[in-house]
Amino acid sequence: MLICDIQEIKVNQEVELRFNPSPNPYNPEDYEFIDKRLKRQIKNDLRVSKLKQNLLRKQDGLCAICGQIINLDESQVERDHIIPLSEGGKDTMKNTALLHKYCHQRKTS
Repeated sequence: MLICDIQEIKVNQEVELRFNPSPNPYNPEDYEFIDKRLKRQIKNDLRVSKLKQNLLRKQDGLCAICGQIINLDESQVERDHIIPLSEGGKDTMKNTALLHKYCHQRKTS
């Protein structure tokens, strides 16, 4: 049994607190982190079709109208033909963009 004098024990009272705030999409310092996280989410999200995954990658995860980050919620994302099919546009990836639902509604109204 080891017995020591209580005065010999040193207590380290320095405590390092780490605060990890959520990344801010408006802060340029967080762009790289958000971009990597978004690409990882897109790759792993089975709810999003392959076409939408490719379009999100092509658009860097941003809405083609407002330029804001597109959430992966399928109900809030719509596919838009840049040149409408009714005007001779083709149903190809080059003629397709992903938009927020409200941006698509605003564009077509």
